[in-house]
Amino acid sequence: MSQMAYLIDNSPTSRDILTNNQALEAFKLHFLETVNKEIVDNREAAISLVSLNQRPSLLCPLINRRFPLQEASRNFTFAPQFDFAGLAQKQLFDGLKLCQMALNQRTNKQVKPRITALICTEINFQDFEKECKILKKEGVEIRFLIGLLAKNQYDFYAQICEKIGENCSVSLVENETFLVIKNQQVDDDDEELQAVLALSRNEFLAQQGAGQ
Repeated sequence: MSQMAYLIDNSPTSRDILTNNQALEAFKLHFLETVNKEIVDNREAAISLVSLNQRPSLLCPLINRRFPLQEASRNFTFAPQFDFAGLAQKQLFDGLKLCQMALNQRTNKQVKPRITALICTEINFQDFEKECKILKKEGVEIRFLIGLLAKNQYDFYAQICEKIGENCSVSLVENETFLVIKNQQVDDDDEELQAVLALSRNEFLAQQGAGQ
């Protein structure tokens, strides 16, 4: 399994992952404070992650209004692959745009980025299906994970996957945590799910209260 850079909560598990490697430590120091503030300010959480593979200096910035997409996409020019998980409407849509930019700028045309979208808010885009189809034509694997707060969106994304066809899937992920996936609960063979860690509902609500 390739090394993964995680931009997650401040739990002991996340801290351990972030500090195990010098590059990950730099990643944490640069972006962790920003994402925690974003969670409090927006009442929505965001996760950014990237496969470091053999280029640990290539770090994925948080996809939000603070990091222009054109600047963010430069990090993926030579990257073997990357994963993106977005929770807020703008972050998810920007993630799709970022995938397109990375496809256009990659030096190795055989590289096929993947996008993992963890859905925890109600999202409905008029052009969303169109954007997904563009990525699908380029061979991008698209996976939607539907969290507790967006259960009613399952059918919407299932229809998108049905129209797009292969390499597009949707799963309902549900338990007592807010973003519902914990690293230790995921099968060792599933690299993609292992890359998606989560804030617990209690931690998220505590951060909300601290920001009020």
